[in-house]
Amino acid sequence: MKFNWGHGIAIFLIIFVSITIGVVIKISTDDTYNHELEYDNYYDVELKYQAEIDKINNAKELSSTVKYRISDKGITLTFPEDFRGEKVTGSIEMLRPSKKILDFNMPVVLDDNLEMLIPTDKAIEGMWKIKVSWNSNGKDYLFKSSIRR
Repeated sequence: MKFNWGHGIAIFLIIFVSITIGVVIKISTDDTYNHELEYDNYYDVELKYQAEIDKINNAKELSSTVKYRISDKGITLTFPEDFRGEKVTGSIEMLRPSKKILDFNMPVVLDDNLEMLIPTDKAIEGMWKIKVSWNSNGKDYLFKSSIRR
């Protein structure tokens, strides 16, 4: 039997399908490619999104936004001057997109300069999604950003 173009196409398709199946198996079984959702209850979080939008809009009405500075000590958050002399309560949620086990929460505790430090031992190097939610005088605020430390 002679080799013709029909045999070539069949061989090409068999090789293509084999490589595709191999890549799918590699990606689905290798922990390197394991990216988890930010939240386990993703649907419930999305239902509360309008309240989040309102908090972000409240934060936009301030004289400035929350600013961050990265140093050897960690990530320093600086809150707007609008909160000087006021009681500020809230939480900081740090999400690591690549490893859920590194996610953590901490309360907002400001010093006299309206600053707060997230230490290096908690916020290790890499990509972080930061979500600062705080309340002052009965009004809720929210700041979200992606940080590469």
